[in-house]
Amino acid sequence: MKSYKNKITNLILIGATIASTFSCGKKKQNNVEKVVQVNQKCNTLDLDQSPKMNEFKMSTIFSSVKVIPLQITDNSMIGNITGLQVIDDKIIILDKIIANSMFVFDMGGNFLFRVGRKGQGPGEYSEISDFTIDYDKKLIFLLDYYRQIINVYRLKDGYFLYSINIFDNNTESYNIQYVDGLCYLDMFYRKNRNNNKKYMLRSVNIKTGRTIELYMDADKYNKGYNNIGYAGNRVFFTRNKEPIYMQSFMDTLMVLKNKGPEAYIVLNSNKLVNEKDMKEAIQSKENSYVNSFFFTKNKFHTLENFIESDDFILIKFYYGNRLQFLYFDKKGKRSTIHNILFDDVLFKNFDVKTNRIMANFLYNDYRGVYAYIPSEHIPYLIDAFKKKELNISQSDYKIFSRINEESNPIVL
Repeated sequence: MKSYKNKITNLILIGATIASTFSCGKKKQNNVEKVVQVNQKCNTLDLDQSPKMNEFKMSTIFSSVKVIPLQITDNSMIGNITGLQVIDDKIIILDKIIANSMFVFDMGGNFLFRVGRKGQGPGEYSEISDFTIDYDKKLIFLLDYYRQIINVYRLKDGYFLYSINIFDNNTESYNIQYVDGLCYLDMFYRKNRNNNKKYMLRSVNIKTGRTIELYMDADKYNKGYNNIGYAGNRVFFTRNKEPIYMQSFMDTLMVLKNKGPEAYIVLNSNKLVNEKDMKEAIQSKENSYVNSFFFTKNKFHTLENFIESDDFILIKFYYGNRLQFLYFDKKGKRSTIHNILFDDVLFKNFDVKTNRIMANFLYNDYRGVYAYIPSEHIPYLIDAFKKKELNISQSDYKIFSRINEESNPIVL
């Protein structure tokens, strides 16, 4: 975990020993679609007016890095980290791609238990796609994408409580977010609805699975795009008790509350993907994924990640085929766009040309930002450790000395 600048928080590196143009005003919808309100802290960020810079030094926002080694046992071998949350003294990790499992560790990295297991029985799942946590009642909600059910487990020991059937004939859901007594689910339509609205979001009752409200027409809020992205991109970003909802082509990021989503950040630019661009991309046969179509266009697209503290917001997205990072100084009300995250927190002398290691942000809370380094980058990290290029504590040096190429992905 890396700590925020001038805060008591850290960026934690977890490893293994043998992470439509809109304004800040109301936007009305029709029929069953709930009105999207505007958050009182709504900010409009103009990408065209934001200074373009090359590197962004991570020491600007982080002051230190901490390593948490994840214990490896026969039941805790992780292939890839696709989700992470921290609550009380527990680190919850999801590997939906390789292990298709959820793991729980303590803050020292000691393995505690797995949540559920693969199967068709009570408390079992076929294909995990996402999870969320009720921080008050200490519950884990695990979404089985294949069966379209939500399994609910007790946080303290992973004990299965009950299942929620969310199956719908017309839609399927891939991501889930708990908010104050209900769950939000994204919505993707199985069939072409022609001129009918394609809603992006629904809230459901956490006992019955019944839909409470529908939100956000994809034509208005996501340029008409309503498909699951590559490997099912994250759309919910936990931020204490008011998470952020963000899809690939949205220009208005939403904060989720019990009464519905509220506009929180508005992105303005003449180079954002528009409805005409999207129609061209959908009709194109050049790429399997719409996102890939825009890699050859001079457009801002594919919003991928979001982290926030009291002082800043950092959003990861693309311009053409170039990765971009939008940094917003909340106190100074100033935004800048950067091509590179210059990691001068983990590395003593970060070399942009030769460094192949990138930390992927997963989660943030009052303690800091949690990120991970994928397994394929671990050999480069070990090499940097041997060359004494890492800016880590003496205790972390002892941890790194036990990491090898077979270790779990590393979480910062």
